Amino acid sequence: MAKFSGISGSVTTSGTGSWVTGIVTDNIRRWECTLTKNLVDSTSKGDAGNSSDVYGITTGEGTIVMAADDTTVLNLTAGTDPTVTLTLKGSRNISGAAKIMSLAHSGQSFSAPGELAEVTFRFRFQGAITQA
Repeated sequence: MAKFSGISGSVTTSGTGSWVTGIVTDNIRRWECTLTKNLVDSTSKGDAGNSSDVYGITTGEGTIVMAADDTTVLNLTAGTDPTVTLTLKGSRNISGAAKIMSLAHSGQSFSAPGELAEVTFRFRFQGAITQA
């Protein structure tokens, strides 16, 4: 099994006129994504009192954390859903159209000198999610 260092990952985006224009890919500090496969109860009388499920819909949510700068406009503008691609290493990635859910600002006034303020984009994929 291959193992990837934390410096291997990257984020790319495409789309204009929406929240994704606030992401500065050179400033990204970390990201995470959780894909969830919904289970739907399909228990019937023939299951003799035991639970039985079938797979339902897949959802994907994630966060992108970047160091804040003073040149980028940050907003919750809707517009067209941009494409967000989260890359683990090389061509290993998760990609799809995404809607922003929240935008959090974290100042570092009580941290060690040199710590940067951060902005966290929380998003949910819409429609098909590509995993490669």
